[in-house]
Amino acid sequence: MPLLRIREAGATTVDEDWASDMTCVVFTVPDKRLAAMDVATGPCVPLVNRKTSVVSVHQQEGFERPDQTAALFDVLGGPAENPLVLIEHRGRGWLYRCSDAFMHAMADANELLVRLAEEDKARGDRELTAFQAKSADLDAAWMQKANWHPQMRSARNRLLRIGKAKVARDKAQSLYIWYGPRVPEYVIIAGSGPYPGKHRRSPT
Repeated sequence: MPLLRIREAGATTVDEDWASDMTCVVFTVPDKRLAAMDVATGPCVPLVNRKTSVVSVHQQEGFERPDQTAALFDVLGGPAENPLVLIEHRGRGWLYRCSDAFMHAMADANELLVRLAEEDKARGDRELTAFQAKSADLDAAWMQKANWHPQMRSARNRLLRIGKAKVARDKAQSLYIWYGPRVPEYVIIAGSGPYPGKHRRSPT
């Protein structure tokens, strides 16, 4: 695993082995809610004696390094500044706040995509051609800029974070990104039909 070099304004350079079992979570909450999480384990894990976590475990986005996150700022035309501000590092967890410029750049991009989709719909374009084209452009540019792992084929699902940036801006909240060990996700599937395994067929 290549070394990750993180440089924060006013801080020393830190080198870390960025393990493949790490994940990232992009979220926005009121600042006081941060007291309800342990940076070492992340916002998807409840504190002791608490039943709920700060955000759902299903908000984990998978392996991503801060430099890959920051590459999106370059794609969105951000200035030459560090878009991530380190809030706290504890154990294997890192909590960052997106800079105001980064958050606004993502929120602006979200507004652009919404406007393109609305214009497509107004023209009767059910394929949302302009919206899809712009989304594809952002995806391709981020894929090229961020040096993702070879198995990564698209970052389009991760672009959903620009909507979170819009929510954060509208609520006058910060946009946070936590990096740390991923948490197992369990999905409950409901339905009807036979249970898996061997079944005895009814006589006909």
